Amino acid sequence: MIHNIVIKYKNLMLRQIKKDDIEQLRQWRNDKEKTKFLRRIGNITPEMQIKWYEKYLDNPDEMAFAICEVENLNCLIGSVSLYNFNQNQVEIGKILIGEDKVKGLGFGRLSFAMLMTYAFTKLQVVKPQKIVATVNKHNIPARTSYFRLGFKVVGETYTENAGLEDVIEIDKETFLKINNYYKDIKIEHEK
Repeated sequence: MIHNIVIKYKNLMLRQIKKDDIEQLRQWRNDKEKTKFLRRIGNITPEMQIKWYEKYLDNPDEMAFAICEVENLNCLIGSVSLYNFNQNQVEIGKILIGEDKVKGLGFGRLSFAMLMTYAFTKLQVVKPQKIVATVNKHNIPARTSYFRLGFKVVGETYTENAGLEDVIEIDKETFLKINNYYKDIKIEHEK
């Protein structure tokens, strides 16, 4: 979905994925070490990435965001999405922090929190009362981050290309109560 949402907090910014971003995202997605806990989709060619991007722009059921560090590196560091919009819930995920210089600095968790704040307070597509996600049982860093944000395990799912994953969710009231320090997140529209 084409959108003009910009979400800012300290040195992190989420914005619409642009065509200039997709080659870097493709390279990161093809790196087996960076994507070892993501669903496997095989090697992505430049042509496949362009087709994905064009299809994504026409998809009313997904909002993808580029994650940018805007103070020190001033560059793209990853991506994250909201998708599967339903009446009272939305799914968050497809997160990839690809820039090695920011590994372990909490930008994945912070990106989730920023996007969840937007979803619970400003999202116009639906007014979600809960956010759901899946996380690989072996992805300890992601699991730790999500549980710190207030997610709870509500089930399991198995996919052939990802293995066993926990289904996790958080409701609006819990998120806003636990994560009130994110009240300084700024949500704007790109000019």
